[in-house]
Amino acid sequence: MRAIGAAWVLALCALLAAEAAAALRDVRVVLPPVVRAGGAATLLCLFDLEGAPLYAVKWYRGTREFFRFEPANRPPAQVVPFPGVVVDLASSGERQVTLRAVPPHLSGAFSCEVSADAPSFSTAVARGELTVTDFPDLKISSDLYDGGHSLTANCTYQPLKLPTSLTFYVNNEPAPVSLVREWEGGAALRLAPGPRHVSPAGELGLRCVLLVAGEFPVSSDSVTVRLPLRPSPTPPPPPPSPPSAHEMPPHAHGRSGAKRPCFRYTVQMTWLLVIIRLISGNCFVHGGLLQHGSWWELV
Repeated sequence: MRAIGAAWVLALCALLAAEAAAALRDVRVVLPPVVRAGGAATLLCLFDLEGAPLYAVKWYRGTREFFRFEPANRPPAQVVPFPGVVVDLASSGERQVTLRAVPPHLSGAFSCEVSADAPSFSTAVARGELTVTDFPDLKISSDLYDGGHSLTANCTYQPLKLPTSLTFYVNNEPAPVSLVREWEGGAALRLAPGPRHVSPAGELGLRCVLLVAGEFPVSSDSVTVRLPLRPSPTPPPPPPSPPSAHEMPPHAHGRSGAKRPCFRYTVQMTWLLVIIRLISGNCFVHGGLLQHGSWWELV
């Protein structure tokens, strides 16, 4: 009889265990891989009770509870105080909990514990990792633009466990990788702005985008850099055209060229006067000499 009783107990335990296993299946947590600091995050707890009643769903950050849902309680949703955790009760229930204004220090392990009600009272736990990151912080050096030479932009972020890459955008176009120097937690861009980078108003737009795990972009705020406008250089006036020969003043032909025509004219007039005096008979030649004075007096 005792053997029969022991066998019955074992069979009953096996049956209850089978019912418990059948009553709670496929418990898993679905978390956003990356959450922006200050933003919202909805954490999912998925499970299959296979017709058994739900007793409770509890959420933990690490080992500390911050939210529970018990259908038998009124109200069923309850918040357990946790520093930095803000639960949106209107968006939370038996299969999800929504957090608002998520701070960076909440990065870490989150778990969901599901318990079925009688008769199985089975419990299962699922875990996941949540990553919270700040927006990349974009800063422009104070002496970034000195007379049109170059500017330097630094973009920093909180180092993460997930793989990351950082890209600078100049007027919404990715900057060449050759102009970027990257390190863990940040990168620097050094750029010599050209005409294609600067608007007619002398402005240039900059931002940096952090790509987490190869598919989740987190962008910084866009920064508008105002560059001093430099006036366009005025081309020198064209050199004056040289005047033509007939437009040149007499003195422009040179000193010797100006006096030669005058000298020839004087000699010609002198000989002309001599010939006129000889013809008119006002003087005569005697013995080859000029009378009434010398030849120079005649002139």
